Amino acid sequence: MPGSFLPPEQVTALHRAGSKLLYYEWLVAFYLAPTQGADRWERRLLTEHPEWLLNPEKGLLGHAGSEVTPAYYYDPTVAGLREWRVAHLIRQAREHQYDGIFFDTTGFGSVHPEAQATFKQRHPDEEYDAAIAQFLALLRREAPDLILFTN
Repeated sequence: MPGSFLPPEQVTALHRAGSKLLYYEWLVAFYLAPTQGADRWERRLLTEHPEWLLNPEKGLLGHAGSEVTPAYYYDPTVAGLREWRVAHLIRQAREHQYDGIFFDTTGFGSVHPEAQATFKQRHPDEEYDAAIAQFLALLRREAPDLILFTN
């Protein structure tokens, strides 16, 4: 589940046994359930930086996402988002003592069709996947020691 981490004692035991731990991150979007409080980073991102999202006005259901929990899709061309997200992901990995990040559903085909249409309208001359590659390159530069795994 995105945003879930093992308890510290399990992390310590797994590292002691020689395991490397990667946490799960949905690369193109995040979920925001109505029950999530205002203190969640997802809600803060939605309210403080709607311009970083392709669908800030409403969560989208289905496609590569959940049928019941609304998803909000990142606009990977936004420089402010790239820097914030890289710092956030590194902070998460360090805080929870994980060795890296597994990025799921990584390409434009994983983006909900409504969010795809918004991206194409906003950025007719830009490639979504090229922007994702720039994001991953920035993450690699800022944290060369983290394992990055994509599907």
